[in-house]
Amino acid sequence: METPPQESDQAAHPIEPSLPTLGVRREVRFAGIRIAGRRRRPSGERAALERQLRLGGRLWPTGGIVMVGVWISLFAYPATTDWWTRQDNEILGWFIDQRTDALTSVADAVTLLGTPAYQLHELAEDAGFDLGG
Repeated sequence: METPPQESDQAAHPIEPSLPTLGVRREVRFAGIRIAGRRRRPSGERAALERQLRLGGRLWPTGGIVMVGVWISLFAYPATTDWWTRQDNEILGWFIDQRTDALTSVADAVTLLGTPAYQLHELAEDAGFDLGG
């Protein structure tokens, strides 16, 4: 009867010669944290779920880099503040042009939902108090 090979024997002699670290326990220490263990996929296959950055994964870092550039230009070169102020006013002017009475009413209704008086009224009704309104 043949005995199964011990773990140390497997580590010394990999099953697949092209994968020399197959089955070898690894230990990584970083900032006082010890991480040890075997690879999840001893066959060497890629992860089951590929992690590719799609459009959103590219836009957020790009937007962050652009914002850092804007802040650097504002603080490192104070003369650019006038240009940024003009751009900001143009954008705000566009929003002002889009404003209508109907949109103002909708914005006022949304604002009402966040007021403490409305929230207290809702909490009181949920608790069973009859407020008559």
